[in-house]
Amino acid sequence: MAKCRRWYEVLISALVVISLLFSFTNYVYVSAVSAVTLVFAAFVFGGRTRRLNDITIRLFWFFFYCAISVLLTNPRQLIDFGFYRYDGNLFITFAPLLVLSMSEIRFDTKRILFWFVTISSIANLAGMVLYFAQRPPEYAFFFTAHNAAGGFLAMLVVFNGYLVFTKKELRWISVVFLVTNLLGLYLTNSRGSLLPLVGAVFVALLMKKWAKADLWLTALLVGGIFVLAAFIASVRGDDVIVHYDEYQLPAAFAGSRLSSALGLFNRSWTMINRLYYLWPKAVYLFGKSPFFGVGFGTFNDNSYNWLGFEGLAYLNVGSVYVNGSNHAHNSYLHILAETGIFGFALFTGLLLSIRKFILRMEDKKLAGALLVTFLYAAYSGLFEHRLTTPAQMIPFVLLLGMEVSNSRACVVKKKAVVSLLAAGVIPTNRPCVSNGEGLIGGDSK
Repeated sequence: MAKCRRWYEVLISALVVISLLFSFTNYVYVSAVSAVTLVFAAFVFGGRTRRLNDITIRLFWFFFYCAISVLLTNPRQLIDFGFYRYDGNLFITFAPLLVLSMSEIRFDTKRILFWFVTISSIANLAGMVLYFAQRPPEYAFFFTAHNAAGGFLAMLVVFNGYLVFTKKELRWISVVFLVTNLLGLYLTNSRGSLLPLVGAVFVALLMKKWAKADLWLTALLVGGIFVLAAFIASVRGDDVIVHYDEYQLPAAFAGSRLSSALGLFNRSWTMINRLYYLWPKAVYLFGKSPFFGVGFGTFNDNSYNWLGFEGLAYLNVGSVYVNGSNHAHNSYLHILAETGIFGFALFTGLLLSIRKFILRMEDKKLAGALLVTFLYAAYSGLFEHRLTTPAQMIPFVLLLGMEVSNSRACVVKKKAVVSLLAAGVIPTNRPCVSNGEGLIGGDSK
């Protein structure tokens, strides 16, 4: 018999599933409703039956650190919807993971994933029909920007591919969906979505031979970009916060070999903007306050009122704040600039704990899909601020959270079965999950 679910577990599961199934658009903020689960965190924490895991602990401390940083710089942002829509979207994206990682709710993740792929793929078909009828420059699906559409569709493609390899019944439908979703991803013309996806698949395959290939590659890429941006920032000096978001080569680099190479690429102005303006600005701000950052959410606040000690703890407490999408276009540099080494270490610890959980999952096929999407998020964060973007991250975060919750429920059930065996109540062990029994999204009995 299925375990009787508590009232808050029913609400949490409903919010999570609704959020996932309607995550194919950001015109209407249905996908963000999963963040409401945070109001039930105290109930979940009080009703837990075993200790907290690494994901919960590290995410909580990162949330706490970012919240304190906002309170010290400009606390008014905490009651501004624009903050959660843009600069503070970290809270919207990861709030459900904090709650699910403490929960012991059992989800039928595979069934829910199937409906997520099906609904999103049908929506993508409808979106492409409108695109071909209207022929705008780029395909944005049902999102406000083509890069947001690209991020979501890349995640969808991976989970769609998982269904192709695991679902035997009516597999041809999953294949048709995969082809159309790949077409939609291509039509977005989002290089920041296409290239990281190819890289994620390649590295996931490489990890079968070299388990830490992803760690070394990510460290090399992040370190290389940081060094390059630091050099450019040192040449430009204070000019990086005067001319901080432009698309023309700075005079000091007009004749360089790197600048000439960039001119060979289509839409080279986007890379010029990142390489010579946004990334150096992030490194410059990091240099101002390397340990604690200049303040969470302040990267695009271009009025400066410094408080503290430069080179140690130097916060931008300007009275004017800006919430928008004009971020550093590199998640690692962005987090370094706003939260410093301390915040960056907390966030890196969170990513490592997520990686560790995925690699230890018993369902290796589902773990493979989550690993590819995790690597995709990590590599897309090199050229966009994608690691906290709801449009891209919500499907991954919710499906990961369901599996974390399942793993906790599974351990609880196994302990209960062992106790019953010892007491002679039942003669044999039973699997933790059987025929969807007691699962959210499955057939309860």
